[in-house]
Amino acid sequence: MQYVIPGGFMRILLLSIILLVVLPVMGQERSGRTPAKRLPMPEQKQVLIPSRPEVTVAQARQLVEQGKRTDGKRMLMRLDTLGSLNASDHLLLSTLHYQAGEFKWASEQATLALGLFNTEIQKQPLQPAAYLNTGVCYLIMNDLAKAEVEFVKFLNRTKESERGEAVAGLKSLALQGINKPDVDYVLRKHFPETESVRLAAPATADVGRDVTAPVIVVLSPEATRGLQIVEALSYKAEVVGIASDDVGVSVVRINSIPATLMEATREEVVQSGLSGKVVKFTTEVMLAIGDNQVEIQALDVAGNTARRVFTMKRRPEEVAKKADTKLPTIWAVVVGISRYQDKSLELRFANKDAQSFYGFLKSPGGGAVPDKQVDLLLDRNATRADILQSINAKLRLAFDDDEVIIYIACHGIPDEVSGELYFLGYDADVKNIPGTGISQSDIQKAIVTARAKKVVVIADACHSGSIELNPNIAARGNAAYLTNKLLQGLTEVRSGIAMLTASSASEFSREGEEWDGHGVFTYHLVQGLNGPADKNNDGLITIRELYEYVYRTVADATKGSQHPDLQGRFDNQWPLGVVR
Repeated sequence: MQYVIPGGFMRILLLSIILLVVLPVMGQERSGRTPAKRLPMPEQKQVLIPSRPEVTVAQARQLVEQGKRTDGKRMLMRLDTLGSLNASDHLLLSTLHYQAGEFKWASEQATLALGLFNTEIQKQPLQPAAYLNTGVCYLIMNDLAKAEVEFVKFLNRTKESERGEAVAGLKSLALQGINKPDVDYVLRKHFPETESVRLAAPATADVGRDVTAPVIVVLSPEATRGLQIVEALSYKAEVVGIASDDVGVSVVRINSIPATLMEATREEVVQSGLSGKVVKFTTEVMLAIGDNQVEIQALDVAGNTARRVFTMKRRPEEVAKKADTKLPTIWAVVVGISRYQDKSLELRFANKDAQSFYGFLKSPGGGAVPDKQVDLLLDRNATRADILQSINAKLRLAFDDDEVIIYIACHGIPDEVSGELYFLGYDADVKNIPGTGISQSDIQKAIVTARAKKVVVIADACHSGSIELNPNIAARGNAAYLTNKLLQGLTEVRSGIAMLTASSASEFSREGEEWDGHGVFTYHLVQGLNGPADKNNDGLITIRELYEYVYRTVADATKGSQHPDLQGRFDNQWPLGVVR
C-alpha cells in the first residue's frame, strides 16, 4: 500500500554533537506539550536524525522502500517520541512493528493512527481514503468486525474502477504477513472483482523465495516425546504453543478451529528454543472419554503449512463428576415466521425450524420445559407486539441462576444509517421498517434489565431474500455483513449474553429439502443437541460444544459457504442440553 506524505522541500543540515543531545528537549519545548505516555519500546540502536522532522520522515520511508525496514523503523520510533508523526506515519510504523512480531507496539501505533484518521473523517466525511486506512488499522488490531464496517463505508463512497490502488495495497499487506487471513477474507468478500487475482503471486522477494514451513512447539500440555500421548484430567484442556517462521505465521488452527494469536514472552520463546518471527497460540479443546487426537496446523504468509498431531487421553473417572449436572430452570421464546402479512416477505422453512427447536426444549434432553415457561410464536401469532411482550415477560420472570433462550428465525433487515438491525414480525411494513420492525435496541433494553445471568440468543435472520427489501444495501451487496455484524452487537450491552448466529461475516443462511425441509443451521443445531454435540461424553451439552459441532457440520454441509458464529461474554460451560 502506498502512503502519500505532504512535505516541504528536502533539506540536509549538518548537525553538531550538541544539537543531537538537546534535540529531544527542543522538540518538546517547540511543541508546547509533553509526549504522550507510551509502552516501553524494544531495545534499539541509536539512529542519528536531522533536525527537520519532515526530512527525517521522508528518509525513513526511503529506507523502508529500499528494504532497510529495521533502520526505517528505528528512525520513525525516535520521531514518534517527538510527536512528529502524522496518521500515515503511525500506520507505517505499525506495519513495521507487526512484521517484526512486536504486536503490542503494532496495536499501539495503529490506535494512534486510528485517532488521527477519525479526525480527518470528521472534517471530510465523504472522502473515502480515510475509511480505507481506518479499516487497515482495525485489521492490524485484529478486529475484523470493525475493519469490515470501515471497508463497507469505503465501498459506499467509491466506484469499482476507483478501487484498484486499495486492492493492491491490501494484497501487499497480506503478502508482508500483516494479518493475512483477515486481509485475504476482506479481499474475497468485499472486493469480489479481485476473486480471480488471488494472493498467489508474491509481492516481495523474501516471501517469494520462502519454501520453508513454520515450526510448531507445544508448551502445554507437555507431551511425551515419541508416543506424543498425554493424560488429561478433565473434560477440557488448554493447548498453548509457539509457532515460528522466517517470514511470519499468519494463522494457527487447532482441530480446524482458529486459535488465538498473541505475542510470546521472552521466557516462552527461550522455552520453545525457536528463533525467527515467533507467535504464541492458545485455545481450549473439549475431550471425549478415551483417546482424542489434537491436530495443530500453522500457515505462514507464503502459504507453507506445518502440522503437529498428538493424542490426549481422558480418564473415564471424570464422567462421574459431571454426570449428575442438571439443566438450570429454562425460560424461552421461540419465533419462526415464514408466512407474512405482506406476501413479498415470505420465507420457506423459518416456521418449521422454530417448531423443531421448540420440540427439543419440550423433550427430556432440552429440560422438558413447562408450557408456562416457553412461548412458541409462529407466523400470524408473531406480530411485533407479540414478540416484544413475550421476550419482556420471560426476562422479567427469570431469576439470577435461570437461563433464558431466545430463538429467532425470520427476516433481519439492517439499517446502515441508524446502525440498527430490525427483525420483521408478521405485521411488518416494508415501507416503514423502523416503525414496524423490532429493533435490536428493543431487545437490548429488555435484556439489560433482566436478572438472569445466562441469556442465549440463537438467530437465523440473515436470509438472501432480505436484500431485496433494502435496495440501497442490495446494490452494494453488503446486507449479509451488516446483518451479522449488528446481530453480534446485541451482546455488547452487558456480560452474560451469548449470541449464536447461523452465519458469519458476509454469509447468508441456506435452507433446502436436502436438510429435511429445514435451514441447514437449525437442522444441525437440533441434531447436535440430541447427542452428537456431546464431545466429551459426560451427558451434558455445553454452548461451546454445540458451537464447535454446528461450526464443523454446517461448514461441511455447505462446502465452506456458511459458518455459524458465537459471540459475547459468557461461560463456555453453560449447559443447553442433556443426553438421555
